[in-house]
Amino acid sequence: RARDAADARARAEARLREAQRAALLGQLAAGVAHDVRNLIQAVEAGNALLRARLEEGRAPEALRLLDGLGDALQRGRALTRPLLGLAARGEAEGPQALDPAATAAQAVELMRHALGRAWPVALEVAPGLPPLVRGAAAELEAALLNFAINARDAMPGGGAIAVMLDAAPPPADAALPPGRYARITLRDGGSGMDAATLARVGEAFFTTKPAGQGTGLGLATALAFAQGAGGALRLDSAGPGQGCTVSLWLPEFSP
Repeated sequence: RARDAADARARAEARLREAQRAALLGQLAAGVAHDVRNLIQAVEAGNALLRARLEEGRAPEALRLLDGLGDALQRGRALTRPLLGLAARGEAEGPQALDPAATAAQAVELMRHALGRAWPVALEVAPGLPPLVRGAAAELEAALLNFAINARDAMPGGGAIAVMLDAAPPPADAALPPGRYARITLRDGGSGMDAATLARVGEAFFTTKPAGQGTGLGLATALAFAQGAGGALRLDSAGPGQGCTVSLWLPEFSP
């Protein structure tokens, strides 16, 4: 019975991760679609100008236009690469390791496409960060993107989001073994939370958003990721209207 219960729980957690990944992909697709539309318009305009210059025999200007079209194609490739990567990543067997700085930088690029210009995202990486920590890069990216989407929703009029990485011990009440940990923090200046809400934010299907606008799966999945990697997750807020800070600790990876 215990094995059956453990297997059922593992299957439920896998379905939860897939549901969260699908939701994040939808958010990303909406943001990327806007940028791709702008690129398409630029390519269309460049194509029309290129045809005109060729018909007029103005080859040097046509070559410059071709260079511009090539740059637009490279931007399009850069836009779609992280989206396709997040969609394609699957579950790997055995202990996994990730580069926290590189993964956070990739996640910030995803945030900028998904959120829009009204929510600028800044990334700061302190020296002394462990080069590798335990966990799957795709799951960390998904967790950070979920945090950022929640921050955006808490600041409907726009506002800055800060992502910071440093080496810091986990909170004492997490009861984690000693060692080096990377702390990944996301901070916003949004609507904040009271103590009763903070006590429930890790519950699956608990959400403060209106019906149809949230499921509560994101933070539950992020909490499961942190605990599965041997780390911890904490949310802090001084109260309603005082913003929110999400901190994720991941232990250094040792093969």
